[in-house]
Amino acid sequence: MIYFPGFNLSFSIHSIAFKLFGVPIYFYAICIVLGIIVAIGLSYMSKEKFEIRI
Repeated sequence: MIYFPGFNLSFSIHSIAFKLFGVPIYFYAICIVLGIIVAIGLSYMSKEKFEIRI
């Protein structure tokens, strides 16, 4: 249960986001994968600034 007392909002979120071929996919796994994708994208975009050749 997530509760925001200042806004008087509460949410009940299950730890499993969805199931893919019967395998549960968790919200924290989605956050980790999105973080890795953003990090790779930012490093790829800034490679010229630091003169890194791939």
